[in-house]
Amino acid sequence: MKLLRLAGLLAVLAAGAQAAVDTSDDSSELVLLVSLSRHGSRAPNPITKKLCPNNLPNMKAYQVPPEQLTERGMQQLEAAGRHIRELYVEEKKFLSPSFNGKTHEHFEAYFRADSANRCGQSAIAMGFGLYPDGTGPKGYSKQPIPVYMQLEENEHDFTAEGACWDMLQEDNKNYGAGRGHDSIVKNIDILQRAAKICGTDFYDGKQGEGSIAAIKDVSDMFLFDADEELPPAPGLTPDLTFALSKLAFQHLIERLYTFPRQITYEVGGFPELLMRNLNSAAVPGFDPDSATKYYSYHGHRELLHGLGFMMGYKFNFAGLPEYNGSTPLIPGTTLFFELHRTPSAAGDGNAPPQHFVRLFVWSPKTPRTPIKLPNCALDCPLAEFNAILNAHLALTGTWRDVCNFHPVFHPPTQPSLRQPTAERSLGSPSASSRAWQWIWPTAILIAVGAVSALAYQRFLRRREYQPL
Repeated sequence: MKLLRLAGLLAVLAAGAQAAVDTSDDSSELVLLVSLSRHGSRAPNPITKKLCPNNLPNMKAYQVPPEQLTERGMQQLEAAGRHIRELYVEEKKFLSPSFNGKTHEHFEAYFRADSANRCGQSAIAMGFGLYPDGTGPKGYSKQPIPVYMQLEENEHDFTAEGACWDMLQEDNKNYGAGRGHDSIVKNIDILQRAAKICGTDFYDGKQGEGSIAAIKDVSDMFLFDADEELPPAPGLTPDLTFALSKLAFQHLIERLYTFPRQITYEVGGFPELLMRNLNSAAVPGFDPDSATKYYSYHGHRELLHGLGFMMGYKFNFAGLPEYNGSTPLIPGTTLFFELHRTPSAAGDGNAPPQHFVRLFVWSPKTPRTPIKLPNCALDCPLAEFNAILNAHLALTGTWRDVCNFHPVFHPPTQPSLRQPTAERSLGSPSASSRAWQWIWPTAILIAVGAVSALAYQRFLRRREYQPL
C-alpha cells in the first residue's frame, strides 16, 4: 500500500515538473505567510560546568540561566521581526502595521513555539521587532503577543522525540557504538587538544553523559561564548573551535538523519501542520483579511534540518563547517513559506485559481535568499509541494506509525437521562434507593451523638465544672 501511494505521489511530481506555474510577471497575490525559526543564541547546557571546568569564568558571565536565550539571542529574533515588518508590512503591504488587523476584528498573526523556554522567548522577541513600541492599541503603546506552547510531554508537532524516546535512545546507542565511535577515534587529536583546554577528558563518556552529547555540548559552549563576545578559554584557537564544531555537526547529521524514518520522527507532526496551514488558505473564496494570514513557528535546529532533508534541501551558509553538503544553522535562521494564488492558466474566469509556494531563507547574518527545491520549480505548485512531503510520509509512515504511537482516546461519558427499565429497577437498586439506605443510619448516629453531648453537659454542671 505504501509503495502504491508513493508511486502516485511521484507521478504527481513528474507531471508537475512539466506544468509549473509561470509567475514571471509577478501578477500573483500573496495570501498566506508561514515562517519557521530556530531560536536565538543561548547559554550553554549546565553540564558544561563539569565537562569543561576551565571555562567556568565564561559560564558565570552569562546573564541568563543555563540553556536559556541570551540578550544576543533576543536581538537576533528581534532583527527577524524587523525584517518581516520591513518586507511584509511596509513593502508588500500584506500584514497590517498592528497585530490587531485592519478592521480590529481578529488577530491576523499566530505565534506558536516548542515547549522549551528559549523558543517561547524567541517568539516574543520576534514580536518586539514585528510590532515595535507605538503599534499597540490606543492608550498602550506596547503590543503583547500571545504565544501558544504545549507541555513538553504533549508536544509532538515540533519533534516526536518524546513519543519516540525508546527508538531515539536505541538509534543513539547504535550510532555511538558504530560510526560515532569511529569518528571519535579518527579525530582523537582534536578532542585531546580541546580536553586539555577544558581540564577534563569530556569526550570519554564518563563525565555524566555520553561521548557524542558531550562533544556537542562543549562545541556549542565555545560557539555561544563567541556569540556573546566572551574571551575564548585559554588556549582555544579559531581553528580548534572550527574543527570541533565540524565534528559535532557531523555527529548531528549522521546520528539524526541517516535513515528516512529518523527524519520522520525528528520533525514530528510539523510537515502535516505546515500542509494544513497552506491548504486551508487554498480553498475557494479564501479571504486573507478575514483569517489568520501569518503563522510564526519557533523551534530547534533539528526541526529545520529535518524539514529541509524531507524537502530535498540542505542549509548551507558560507564560512561555516560543512558536512555532506550541509552546514550548521546560524541562531535565528528563519524559513519563509509564501502561498500565492494566480488566475487559472485556462483563462476561464470561473475556473479556480492556481496556488504555488515560494520559499526563502534568512538569518541575522545573511540576506533573504530564494530556495529552489530539487524536485520543484522556484514557484512550486502547491500540489507538488504537498506531494514532496507526502512522498516521504508514504515511504516511512507518519511519526505515529514509525513509533507505534496510537493512544486511544475515550470520550467523556454523559450521565444517562433515560428512565430506568423494569429490569434495572428489579436487578439493582436505583441511585435514590441507595441514598436512602445511608440516610437513616446517619440520622440515628447524629441523634445519639446529640443526646450524649447533652447528658455530658448536665453531668459537668452538677459537679460545677466549667468547660474551657
